[in-house]
Amino acid sequence: MLETLRRPLRFGLVGICNTAVDFAVFLSLLKLGVPAVPAAVAGFACGTVNSYLLNRYWTFRDAPRRRWRVEFRNAAATALLGVALTALIVRAVAPLAGAIPAKLAAIAVGFAFNYVCNRMLVFPAALLPSPSALGRPRGQI
Repeated sequence: MLETLRRPLRFGLVGICNTAVDFAVFLSLLKLGVPAVPAAVAGFACGTVNSYLLNRYWTFRDAPRRRWRVEFRNAAATALLGVALTALIVRAVAPLAGAIPAKLAAIAVGFAFNYVCNRMLVFPAALLPSPSALGRPRGQI
């Protein structure tokens, strides 16, 4: 039972960390005079790198591994789609509500988008129970 909850909990904690990295970069760039859309894209990119590394080496560390090139390609595709989504949301919402509410809207949509993409495209082997949850030692499938 604990193993079943471990991955979603870790994914959520990684998401909080990513959001903090993303938002910190965004606010820092705004203070430096960078426009909202490029600042949002840069923040998202930093959060995405953080997300991939923490999810690969912590959240899904005991999931059966795929070739790193496939994993990286899918992570890069997810990130590109996520950056485009973030930019579109910030561009649409910022003139109406301001940069910070626009970024918060992009974070909310981005969280759902990233969760689905990570589970389905980047780390699909994690959809299966981990070897340790099945009572098998690591490394044996």
